[in-house]
Amino acid sequence: MNSADQILSSPRFVQLAQDLARTGRFLAEKGWSPATSSNYSAKIDTDSIAISRTGVDKYEMTEKDVIVVGRSGEVLAPSGERSSAETLIHTTIYNCVPAAEA
Repeated sequence: MNSADQILSSPRFVQLAQDLARTGRFLAEKGWSPATSSNYSAKIDTDSIAISRTGVDKYEMTEKDVIVVGRSGEVLAPSGERSSAETLIHTTIYNCVPAAEA
């Protein structure tokens, strides 16, 4: 199992992906995050972040729509996915505010 597979199957990532998907759907159902607007993230550990991938309709968001990026915004897993243009906003917050978790 490579490190990308280990991250994607870790209990921490699985829980965060479920939580982020549930949050995205909740906000979309309220009309606060229509279609593909907005991105959601949470810190997995000191080196990686779970974040919604680009182009996800939040009303239909599932845990499969959550990817892993590094602290500089590069996609770590799964390979071939694209992060949102807003990824650097998220990583900047985590880098500048160490206590930030989501």
